[in-house]
Amino acid sequence: MKKILIMTIATLFGFCALNAQDQKLIDEINKGATLKSEMYWIENQRFLDDLLKRTSYLEDRDLEVLIKEAQKEIARMDQILVTRDKIIGKEKKEARINKKLKKHFPEPEKALAYFQRAEEIRDKANMIRGTAQSSYGTGGTSMPEGKLIRFSYTSGNGFAGWGSEVELSRKENGEGKLRYTEKNHNRTPDLQTITEEVEVDDAVFDKVTEIIRNGQFYKIKKDYQPLHEIMDGTGWNMHIMFEKGDISSGGYMAGPDKGEVLSEILKYLRSVFVEIKEKK
Repeated sequence: MKKILIMTIATLFGFCALNAQDQKLIDEINKGATLKSEMYWIENQRFLDDLLKRTSYLEDRDLEVLIKEAQKEIARMDQILVTRDKIIGKEKKEARINKKLKKHFPEPEKALAYFQRAEEIRDKANMIRGTAQSSYGTGGTSMPEGKLIRFSYTSGNGFAGWGSEVELSRKENGEGKLRYTEKNHNRTPDLQTITEEVEVDDAVFDKVTEIIRNGQFYKIKKDYQPLHEIMDGTGWNMHIMFEKGDISSGGYMAGPDKGEVLSEILKYLRSVFVEIKEKK
């Protein structure tokens, strides 16, 4: 009963007892500690602006990382601000705030700057979390109708000097073809391009369609970019055309979501190509 009464009085007067964790923070501030964010985007405004522009192009797994890191940072800042609120309470007047701070800090202006920095970090982390949450799962919504007409996937690295393409398509007469193209001009006087093509039947188109549908590959985004800045990396483009709609996507050192589905398609087409070549 006595404990409840003490807590009630403390609440009424805006006072809460400081614990060991609060005192540890007070000691750190008095020693001149600098508050830095554990998210490096927050420490550099240019990086933060760039991240917010690219958020809608990130893979869902990268967005999950951002959301998790932002939530952790928000919780860390909230804990710091809880200590501030225990000391200051709901006081709004600057003179009274300073008077309360002086009880714990020889230089209250430094403590106030520390707490203001915590608010700034929390606000930016909230911004990152909100933007990431709004961009999560924003790919396509429905499977295109009709027969598969064409599947094309290209990837390459201009700096390294290579490129490749696999294309499954139908000829004008309706027959299917599967073509592979490899380009390699790294340290080579002339551009080397090797193209091989085999004929395939409708079963191959049906199988690729099945993989796309079962893996919900139509839910991918139009474009992908990496979470962290990368130079001289690999880019890719993909176009899947059906009779009534298509799926287009591409990226640079990132994506797509459901990448295992793309890997399954490429692995299947390669196995078909090799099998037909070996029979010739």
